Amino acid sequence: MKALRTSASRRYRVIVLTAFPFAIATCLVGGVANFMLSARFAEMSGMTMHDVTNGMFASFPVSEQFPGGFVTAVQRFDLGLILFLAAALQAGMMTLALIYQKRNTRLLKFIEEKRS
Repeated sequence: MKALRTSASRRYRVIVLTAFPFAIATCLVGGVANFMLSARFAEMSGMTMHDVTNGMFASFPVSEQFPGGFVTAVQRFDLGLILFLAAALQAGMMTLALIYQKRNTRLLKFIEEKRS
């Protein structure tokens, strides 16, 4: 019963509605910054973003040598994708937390009505 009251409280809802959007915004800003850095590193090494995506998804052949800027561009691109996926995951978790908070609030009201 105590867990129900805690997760149905207004304080829980305020924490969910402030912490998750901040984390989501941080991940999105970091993802965009990493994509921009990836494009700059690729440009510095004479490659395109198409080469970077091919390098990330197709892996590097061992027989060839690549400039350090290109490898860094691939790493930044990978990190940007990971941050976007983390933002999507956190948005899903925030949605679930709000759904459960609403459900627990209704459940507590139902239990209190049955008691009285």
